[in-house]
Amino acid sequence: MRQNLPDQQLVKVFTALCDELDTSLSRRLKKSAKEGDWATIVKTKVDPSDYVTASYFYKDSLVANFLRKLPITVEGLNPTDVTYQGFLANEQHNHQTNLRLMRFCDNYGLEPSDHRLVEFFIQVKKRISSILGRVPDSLVGKFGKGSTFTDIGEFTTLPDKMSTRSSITPEARDLLPLFRDTAWVRALLGDHQSMSDPDTVRGNRFTTVRKTALSDRGICIEPSWNVFMQLAIGSYFSERLAKAGLVKELSQDIHRIMARSASLTGRLATLDLTDASDLVSYQLVRLVMPDDWFQVLCATRSAFTLVKGKWVKVEKFSSMGNGFTFELMTLILLSVADTLCQRHEVKVKIGENLSVYGDDIIAPTQIVPDFLACLSFLGLKLNVRKTFTSGSFRESCGGDYFDGIDVSPFYLKEFPNEPQQHIALANALRRMGRQYRNGINGFPAIRKPWFRALDGLPSHIRRLRGPEHLGDLVVHDDYDRWYEPTGARRKNLAHRETPDRRKFVRGYVPINKTLSLDNWSPLVTLACALYGVPSCGVVPRRNGNDVVKGYRVRWTAVGW
Repeated sequence: MRQNLPDQQLVKVFTALCDELDTSLSRRLKKSAKEGDWATIVKTKVDPSDYVTASYFYKDSLVANFLRKLPITVEGLNPTDVTYQGFLANEQHNHQTNLRLMRFCDNYGLEPSDHRLVEFFIQVKKRISSILGRVPDSLVGKFGKGSTFTDIGEFTTLPDKMSTRSSITPEARDLLPLFRDTAWVRALLGDHQSMSDPDTVRGNRFTTVRKTALSDRGICIEPSWNVFMQLAIGSYFSERLAKAGLVKELSQDIHRIMARSASLTGRLATLDLTDASDLVSYQLVRLVMPDDWFQVLCATRSAFTLVKGKWVKVEKFSSMGNGFTFELMTLILLSVADTLCQRHEVKVKIGENLSVYGDDIIAPTQIVPDFLACLSFLGLKLNVRKTFTSGSFRESCGGDYFDGIDVSPFYLKEFPNEPQQHIALANALRRMGRQYRNGINGFPAIRKPWFRALDGLPSHIRRLRGPEHLGDLVVHDDYDRWYEPTGARRKNLAHRETPDRRKFVRGYVPINKTLSLDNWSPLVTLACALYGVPSCGVVPRRNGNDVVKGYRVRWTAVGW
């Protein structure tokens, strides 16, 4: 639910931040905050090309982005409607892309000038084929954490999914024999034989989740069997990409390192796409994917989407929510960029001068003009505001760098109404203030807004101090403030040391709600164990997050 700022506590934090930063922009936004003009604040954007130094840009970036992702009501704007309109606009765009690419797929109506493009797409397909290899004889299915077409609300734990009738699209039924000998099927046949045959549905269901104050994010909820198969394909793609040099678990860190280096040397460009997962059209995938893999992908995708009660045949290939969308996008964009590098005689070193993570791309500047033209031809749209091909600024995977200095902003994503949220806010403000130690001369320590954030905490929780590696279980503070190994003050400090010299501090620790596996049949319990569920039970989820029963103050190990 979208709301205005609930009380003056966050206003005090924001205005104190504006005072601390003390730029012309922060002074204007402080005035807007006091007047309750949140629309002006969340619509404010900063352009790094307008700044000469990292310090001034970082200050304005902090204040401009601080509240951007809060669910603030903006009068006259319905973010959900904006998202639905965006879905329809993207489908119209995909339709035009499909018409343009279809003649290359079917090899008809081509002109002499098109032959170079045909050769290029053949090279891209060969590159993809070299990465993926042939379709394997078997794939290992996986369960996702979220909802499926028929598993909704709180009933989305793994044992819940294994105890209810599953769902599947007609096309995916052809692949069911490959997964018949799974623990999931055995549990259904043993306990609920009447539900062992999946319910056939036409496709997925469109919905929205919060993104920013101005727009929601559109996602699609897939049928349970489809997402089980999609995640199997996505996992296999990840393994093959890792062999090619793109290790998914390391890619974000590598991108940030490359972006920092690029902001100093200017040799690499960082590119970002708009609505990337929604603009990978059907004919684009058909054009560049090997035929055998294309058939497998088609069998598991959802060809229809339920939008506001109506089934729509989609022009996109897959959407956010599909288990292989991310890996498919990474594979296609990497292969296109790699092929262009070959044509420009640029030696590719993945992780050094070329890397792709979803729609985050880092590529040599030499290929950028042709790459942008290629993306446009394939129907993909560049996010101009987050693409940087020259100058001293680069951004990728959440890392912003200006002349090699980390200027990544902080986004407050929820209203701080409870102690753990105030702790997280205070810690984020402290991290902001530490940037001046990392190369930004004269940057303020942001002490005043830090104290305003702590004002929202009861005194006994405010004293829970500790090191940063404990995360938001404690309020981060300097070493000598959170631990004193000896002395008369020991009884008054929230710490202790065991005889074996292990150190502990008191923290504000979440207590997760756990459901015992005894709530389900022995066959389901056995199947859960095979899929990696711990014997202590499962944690239910609500709105994409683990359900927390509450919080308590308890001892937490710091280390030795």
